[in-house]
Amino acid sequence: MAEAAGAKGWRPILPALLLAACVDGYPTEDEVQPSAYEMTNGQRAAALALLAGPAADRRQPDIRLEAGCALVLERRERWWQPSRSERHDLSGLTPRVQAGEEAARFDVALHTHDGQERLTLLAGLPRSEALRGHLLLQLIKRDCGRPSGG
Repeated sequence: MAEAAGAKGWRPILPALLLAACVDGYPTEDEVQPSAYEMTNGQRAAALALLAGPAADRRQPDIRLEAGCALVLERRERWWQPSRSERHDLSGLTPRVQAGEEAARFDVALHTHDGQERLTLLAGLPRSEALRGHLLLQLIKRDCGRPSGG
């Protein structure tokens, strides 16, 4: 009977121990996302690259911003092939959010001023991420000519 009484003594403590183990090592608060309006263009380009996903994901390009308001996209079609660079001057392009190929997914594309699609920059994103990517591109374009924008 002494063993049974000892085993019952753990029952109230066991859920507390399990819950304590679940939060061990995890942040207790969400990381604060900086406002896109307060970022530099370099930070905005880095945020775009994060939205695009890991460079190992062939569907999304690695993105960086060069002087003169040019987005440089590095794409790798196959893991064994060298990546290829595409340079796009943002001054002649307008970012737009459009429906993606999958349901409830959206793309961010760059269009010429006459409405022709030039390229899809971000593909298959949830709506909130596509809107964030659109805003980041608009702000990069807006601040390219400003001395403090880069």
